[in-house]
Amino acid sequence: MKTTMKLIGIAFMTISLTFTSCGKDGEDGEDGAMGLQGEQGIQGEQGIQGEQGIQGEQGTDGNANVVTFKFDITAASGTNHQLSGTTAATYVEDGAVLAYVRVADTWYQVPNQRIFTNGFALIDIGTEYVSNGNNAYFFKLNFLRDGDPIIIGAGDLDELRLVLMSSSNTGKSSNHNILDALYEKGVDPSDYNQVMEHFNLKN
Repeated sequence: MKTTMKLIGIAFMTISLTFTSCGKDGEDGEDGAMGLQGEQGIQGEQGIQGEQGIQGEQGTDGNANVVTFKFDITAASGTNHQLSGTTAATYVEDGAVLAYVRVADTWYQVPNQRIFTNGFALIDIGTEYVSNGNNAYFFKLNFLRDGDPIIIGAGDLDELRLVLMSSSNTGKSSNHNILDALYEKGVDPSDYNQVMEHFNLKN
């Protein structure tokens, strides 16, 4: 009898455990809070700067805002010679005009004194700007000796060249300063060949 009761008790316990294990699963719990982000690491040291590159060669001076004109003046005669074309006022009033007269193979800056003509006459040449009343000027050569007008003949002179420079070419605002800027660069404005070379102009 005792054995029977013991077997019945074991059977009830087995059934109870079976129902318990077959029960419905519980609901999922809530997600846990996200952990704190760690501190940013220390920045590394800056790398060594590379060597400086080789400096390029200096460029040649350009001739921006510089214009040049040549005129045949073999027909010049009498006491003066005026060009038929005009020069803009911006060059005459705010820039600089360099003028050169050629006799045979020699260039003279004008105005100038003691120029030997092709006729072996010793003359002075003065320059003058004659307003045309329309914001431009005629360029005029005056032939003198000791301050008095002198007459020359056709063929005594060969060529006239004008080099016109605006003030924006040098950043200066007057004729005097523009010429000073040339001197500072080692260019003598009275030397035709130096000026031609400096501005890369064809002779």
